[in-house]
Amino acid sequence: MPIIPVVGRRGWKLRLVLFLLYLVVAAGALTVVYPFALMVSSGFTSAVDFDDMRVLPKYFTDDGLLHRKYVAEKYNSGIRADGMINWALQELSDRYGEELYTARDIGGWHAQNAKGKYTKAPRFNGRDPKIRRRVDDYNEFRKTLSPNYFNLCLLGGPMLPGEPFHAFGELMEKRYRNIDALNNAYGDTFTSFYPGSLLGSSPGPGMDILLRPDWWASGSIDEKLNTGKLDEPVLLRQMDWYAFKARTKPEWRQTLAGRFDYQRLLLKRIDLAPEDGEKVTIPALRKTYGIVATKLREVPLPGSVPLNPAEAEAWEEFVRTMWSARYLRATGGQDLFVDHLRRRYGTIEKVNKAWRTSFSSFDAPDLFPIELPAYLPVHEAEVGGIETLPTVDSVRKFRKLAHRELTPKFQRTIEWATFVKTKLPIQHIQIIDSEQLYREFLAKKYGSLDGINRAQGLGARSLETIFPPYRETDFIEVFDQHRQLRWIYATRNFKAVFNYLALKGRAALNTLILVLMTVGTHLTVTPMAAFVLSRFRLPYTYKVLLFLIATMAFPGDVAALPSFLMLKHLHLFNTYWALVLPGLANGFGIFILKSFFDSLPEELFEAARIDGAGELRQLWNVAIPLIKPILAINALGSFTAAYGGFMWAYLVCRKEEMWTLMVYLFQFSMGGDSSMMMAALVLASIPTLLIFVFCQQIILRGIILPQFK
Repeated sequence: MPIIPVVGRRGWKLRLVLFLLYLVVAAGALTVVYPFALMVSSGFTSAVDFDDMRVLPKYFTDDGLLHRKYVAEKYNSGIRADGMINWALQELSDRYGEELYTARDIGGWHAQNAKGKYTKAPRFNGRDPKIRRRVDDYNEFRKTLSPNYFNLCLLGGPMLPGEPFHAFGELMEKRYRNIDALNNAYGDTFTSFYPGSLLGSSPGPGMDILLRPDWWASGSIDEKLNTGKLDEPVLLRQMDWYAFKARTKPEWRQTLAGRFDYQRLLLKRIDLAPEDGEKVTIPALRKTYGIVATKLREVPLPGSVPLNPAEAEAWEEFVRTMWSARYLRATGGQDLFVDHLRRRYGTIEKVNKAWRTSFSSFDAPDLFPIELPAYLPVHEAEVGGIETLPTVDSVRKFRKLAHRELTPKFQRTIEWATFVKTKLPIQHIQIIDSEQLYREFLAKKYGSLDGINRAQGLGARSLETIFPPYRETDFIEVFDQHRQLRWIYATRNFKAVFNYLALKGRAALNTLILVLMTVGTHLTVTPMAAFVLSRFRLPYTYKVLLFLIATMAFPGDVAALPSFLMLKHLHLFNTYWALVLPGLANGFGIFILKSFFDSLPEELFEAARIDGAGELRQLWNVAIPLIKPILAINALGSFTAAYGGFMWAYLVCRKEEMWTLMVYLFQFSMGGDSSMMMAALVLASIPTLLIFVFCQQIILRGIILPQFK
């Protein structure tokens, strides 16, 4: 009989009561659904927008935030020419000419750290042919660059290697076939070709510190390099890396520019910094150096020594102490270099022996090359290494080749760089960074400054005021692939978690075995113990029940120590029994099931006994069918406890091949990426959700079972 009769529902007071009841129930449902919806939506985010906490991530509809997510994961950090770390956000700030970071978290990409300055994307007409021409020219230029003039963009977030990382791992797997061959060649201990395993390789994605003066393709100038010796395994790794860089997409190439380091040096010499703002820095630069730029980002890096004496002094300091010799040209001074070689070697024969060259005399025109003589050219990297599956003999052969052929070339490189940096007169030196090469590329393509301005829709007053279109390129890349980017950002966290778990050997199998054993033992031991306590009138039944209830008064962690010691003495560590035995019987489950067995009519069991049924037959054929809903609830609880537990599984199974999914997810969470962890939690909750959905009718029947009489 309903509490509120049908006739009574016609009154407005009762209808108001019903409305309020429905409202309370709906609000209660929302308090359950809303947090789960936030957890799911957070799995679609990244560090840029994780703190927004929206049920529908904003980048689904906001192109500005989509652009910010893209550039946040595009630019690579590195070491500047002055030796300081240039975080990715600072790199973007330099190129865009805006302070998009704070001192509190210079490397962070969270929305609050940008203080709202970068919530909107730069606005361009994505179909403007002039803008398209600028971007196309820049991409065409990037195709022509030597690997020394660019790093690779990340195009990925923390724990999410981008496309360049995956391509590098795939190339190494294609070349070396198996990880043992790679380790044999590199002298390393990589565990797989998965990009995360190769991140520590040097060089590798993000590992080239090209702007630092003492950094070469084989590393920094340490005592090995000062003695002219090369580490052959490192050299082979470098050759593979530079060969890979040479065939990457132009969109992946993050060109290097010295303009920003030069600007910082100019300001440092007058006790200023970019953070002081253009209202202070621009007048100071105009007064001290005669620079006429209106914005700091427009202050160029001159290709040769400036005419202004103050700037000429700063430019020479920049070249001598900060700038790498690999980005210099020598426009004269061959006679000085010859005198240097005569004093050092005496004869041309000794020079040829040291460098493994064949110059006929000190008057040879290419004895003193215009640019740095590369000892590791790209073509040499492609053909000089190991083309087939490496063996011990082939690696040894390569190392002998490297020692015999490449070490002398490196010696020549070091001598040229040292001479140009320290002894060549400054008027014979030119800087050739990526931006300078870009201007030369445009001048060659269009013939004149007017031709460049007409083709690209610019109003440049001189060639030096033309810079690569960093903003336009980023905007067009997002404009052209906004649908693909949204799909990638929405699915990549879940794919990354799934791939992480899929690579973890027996994790899924271990979890399945643990769940089946736990649920199976709980559905066997617990009902049998409860049936015995219910059907047999033992004099100590209530003492047993009191003991079972007492176990509920203590948290499960209290029993962890004695259980741990018991398993140690039984030598059961790193076995499935170590996971199952301590929870074989559940006191709460026995107590609940006994209560339900007590509520069953005695007449049913008397009829079964008259028909000749024993105690086990009565349990199986009479009692169990009547308490299936309660068993389903117990099974769900057992499944949740076994599937979701990780601490006990980690304590008693220290071997990685015995770890369960939850142990791996716990290890995964140590990476510190909140959005990835949310995605992991969503995927981890799917099995429990499916079990509840499939068993919901049985479970709901368990709610009304106590009404049975």
